[in-house]
Amino acid sequence: MKKSSLLVTSVIKILIILVFGLFCYFDIFEMLDYRLYDALFHLKKEPVKNEKILVLKIDDASIKEQGEWPWPRDVIADALLRMKELGAYSAVFDIE
Repeated sequence: MKKSSLLVTSVIKILIILVFGLFCYFDIFEMLDYRLYDALFHLKKEPVKNEKILVLKIDDASIKEQGEWPWPRDVIADALLRMKELGAYSAVFDIE
């Protein structure tokens, strides 16, 4: 009786290892992770907008006008000076 139960548990363990191995090989866990992330992302609330924060985006038209990045320091300095004149307290750069 003990040998048959040992055989059954061994077969079950091997099957579980094979199933998880196939899941890893075919990236099933990664796809499930992406779907779960997407589902949870839609549940996230929008942040409260603060009127004191202004996001200044540099778009394709700006790059076309000023040229390729990185821009000269005088261009960035002029932009910072104008922001200060308009009452900006600080500036944060997110450069990718």
